Amino acid sequence: MIEGVAAETEPPLLIALVAPAGDFTAAVLGAIRSGTTPSVAALALGLAGIAFVASRIARPLRALAREADRIRALDLAGPVVVQSRVVEIERLAIAMDRMKDATRLFGS
Repeated sequence: MIEGVAAETEPPLLIALVAPAGDFTAAVLGAIRSGTTPSVAALALGLAGIAFVASRIARPLRALAREADRIRALDLAGPVVVQSRVVEIERLAIAMDRMKDATRLFGS
């Protein structure tokens, strides 16, 4: 809101200030620029970490899927060998190995 400087003058006087926008926004723009690089680096590291963890989980799951395909084709030779740090994947591998043993016994 623009207000008059002195109410006693006729007509009222107005004062305007003209300055480059950079005088007011330079600090904010500098902070944005200096924060962008570390933010992008943190995002890249986070995505790389997610990709690494996802591949560590997906690899044994792919092996179990191949084993399930072999079982479907009634190829029951050999044990199910899958190594994972995820407990549920290890339990699934043990269950599939027991299933192969039971199916082998049932078929003999």
